[in-house]
Amino acid sequence: MNRHEDMKWEEILIKLEKNPEKLESLRQMEESGGEADVIKFDEKPGEYHFYDCAVETPKRK
Repeated sequence: MNRHEDMKWEEILIKLEKNPEKLESLRQMEESGGEADVIKFDEKPGEYHFYDCAVETPKRK
């Protein structure tokens, strides 16, 4: 199943690698039990939007 057929992972990865603080936020989200997922691309600013799609609230440190 491909949920993001209109998004190219290579493009997302390039943007994340240029913004290590955003990559770190995603790492922390996953480390706390969250399920980060890209949900849309906003063309005007050229940004991908990630949300925590976990069923339950992740644990806090």
